[in-house]
Amino acid sequence: MTPYLVATAKVAAAAALAILLTISFILERRESPWRRRAFSLAFALVLAASTLAYFNLGAFRWGGGVINAWEQYHFFLGSKYLTEIRYDGLYDATVAAMADRYHVPKGVTVRDLTTFELRPAHAREDSVEAARARFEPARWQAFASDVVVFFRPLGLPFERVICDHGNTGSPAWAAIARLFTAGVGASARTLSWLAFLDVVLLLALSVAIARAFDVRTLCIAMSIALLVPNAYDFLGGSILRLDWLIALGAAACLLERRRHRAAAVFLAWAIASKPFCALFAVSLCARYALDWWRTRRLERAHLELAAWTAAALVAIVALSAAVLGGPSIWFEYGARIHLNLLEKYYAINYSFRDVFLQLAHEGPAAVLDWTPAAVAASLPEVNIGDFALAFALARAALLALLIVVISRHDDQVFAFGMGTFFVYVVFVTNMYYWQMLLLPAIAFAPSYRRDWRRLVYLLACCAFLAVAYLFARAGSAPHLEGFVGSWMLALFCVLLGVTEAIAAVTARRPRLHEPAA
Repeated sequence: MTPYLVATAKVAAAAALAILLTISFILERRESPWRRRAFSLAFALVLAASTLAYFNLGAFRWGGGVINAWEQYHFFLGSKYLTEIRYDGLYDATVAAMADRYHVPKGVTVRDLTTFELRPAHAREDSVEAARARFEPARWQAFASDVVVFFRPLGLPFERVICDHGNTGSPAWAAIARLFTAGVGASARTLSWLAFLDVVLLLALSVAIARAFDVRTLCIAMSIALLVPNAYDFLGGSILRLDWLIALGAAACLLERRRHRAAAVFLAWAIASKPFCALFAVSLCARYALDWWRTRRLERAHLELAAWTAAALVAIVALSAAVLGGPSIWFEYGARIHLNLLEKYYAINYSFRDVFLQLAHEGPAAVLDWTPAAVAASLPEVNIGDFALAFALARAALLALLIVVISRHDDQVFAFGMGTFFVYVVFVTNMYYWQMLLLPAIAFAPSYRRDWRRLVYLLACCAFLAVAYLFARAGSAPHLEGFVGSWMLALFCVLLGVTEAIAAVTARRPRLHEPAA
């Protein structure tokens, strides 16, 4: 089994999904039970193929087994020992623990998690004592024992790991993850079980989608989510890395069933776990604001959702702070996220910022050059701050376009799913977070046979996935994978606007068989 073969399988699954969507749109306009059953079976087979491809055709981790040791190191230790290591001490404590038991070379560098700069790893005796001072003696021994498991039996490359960017789990996430990590020591057996928590959550969400919508919606939406680039390679085999996605999916299901209070609680959890999820609340509120503008009346359900989301978010933040020693942990997390926002170009990120900077630096010609010699966002002389006003106006224009798209669909689940594109416009996110395409896919899938616009949007999702894998499979420019994906998402946003404009124009034209007034 090779990555090349897996990428080919994922392209084939995306293509099969697109073909099925198109054929079913054409042939299922007339009710036919046997056709419906045949297509439902075909979509189920695509989901099965997508699931197999998600798990690398049964190979799971390329290094063998099911444990994502790199991720588990950051998130197992980052939850179990967060009260001691906070958001700045994981790597220093790791160096100290290893120096306590093994020889650490003098030339080793470590990433300073307060600045993200690389600096010499201080493996001296005073550094070891400083790291120990954060722990009670028994906790230090437990931490050191857990650390050794990752670098000895599991074989993580010590000098590379401590140059990563630390633990990104929020305090709310850590408070829940500690339920699974606090009472156990790191071992291959324990970490293997923890590696399947996200799989269990995905299965639970699948049941919820099938019940709230239908089985076909499940097959379409989950296939798209499972085919997102880097999803399993980066996050699979870790611990609770998809909690935010499951929460958003549950919120969408509950919105469909008009259970706004319960939806609010799941939405609040998603925001507390991954702050960018707040943009799903923004896109939904845009729909509610449009409804208010049209009727001059605030619906009780809308007010309930807003109030319950705010109350649940406050409760989650307060409870997690209490569990983790006080509100300072949230301020430290905020500083950690701020550092992320200041980072420049990464080859596996999707962002409107990178597209904007390329246009600002290279001019209109950049539209036709998706494989430039240098990505503007990666150049030290190019700074987004130099284009602050223009960037703000460009973002505002794109968000306004998305709100216009939302206004064309009287559907709160559709508005909620559009939060995915709000995230693209506002934040810089790693490509594996784009499993959030699940949310718009959930919105598009139930009515694509009756509404050609939603078929177009689902086909765009399939095209995005197929092109991403074809480009990656070519292997000629791995440093541009995120950049090309960013351009495709920009085109997706434009496609949304153009499609709605065409639909608006055609809706105004009189049908040929209708008599003239």
